[in-house]
Amino acid sequence: MMNTFDRYRGQTPYTVVLLHGHGLNRTYFRPLCERLREDGISHMALDLPGYGFARDVDCGSYAEIADYVQRIVDGENLDDIVFAGYSYGGFISLVMNDRLPDRVRGLILMASSYEISVRTLRLSFALTRFPLYTAINEACWLKWKEGRMDYDLGAVSECAGNCEMVVHSSIATNRRNMLKNADIMKKQSLREYVHRVHVPTLIIQPSRCQFFSRYSYDYLAHNIRGSRRVAVNAPHNIAPAWDEVHAAIRAFNSGVSFV
Repeated sequence: MMNTFDRYRGQTPYTVVLLHGHGLNRTYFRPLCERLREDGISHMALDLPGYGFARDVDCGSYAEIADYVQRIVDGENLDDIVFAGYSYGGFISLVMNDRLPDRVRGLILMASSYEISVRTLRLSFALTRFPLYTAINEACWLKWKEGRMDYDLGAVSECAGNCEMVVHSSIATNRRNMLKNADIMKKQSLREYVHRVHVPTLIIQPSRCQFFSRYSYDYLAHNIRGSRRVAVNAPHNIAPAWDEVHAAIRAFNSGVSFV
């Protein structure tokens, strides 16, 4: 197997571990990695299972992906970690914080909104012009086109309080896992991980996020103690401003909390 991560050993006692979202790979973080290298900040960008050089890694569920990430950070002997995740990578960052509470020093969640659940998925089709670009939606979009999924606008009232996420795998490019993971449509509550975050957390929210995305951003900001939320001028699924992420990491490097 080809090397599935890039690591730069800088002068910092901690390492920034970068986790990408669906449909991407570790090269997504290349502009940020170049800046971190110039600053001498230790960092590592991973290919998550199903993408990049890890496309043949046999993982599917979020738990298996977290196992994969943990094997890498354990193998590299990383004891002081700042997890920075984009989109689905942000959720994996929350899981890793829960698994490695004594080793995680901070979290950066970039455009990591998980407002969709099995119950609110039909609402998303009714409120948006295009289907959301997540792996789970690909299968549901086909069902909707075939008339096997109805709109349910009555879910609007639930949406505000329903801060749950679909546990979805990288089935868009790793289809062999679709049948294997029977729990793909189960809901995983944010509360399980959010309420156990006790490290500085930066939440980067696209300023033009979709209507119902705001609820999950509100939930993250309200329930992660000591967090800070920043809105960047970018739509959902577009790379957040690297300036914000870079500035936060540099502040952390100077001994100043980025929140």
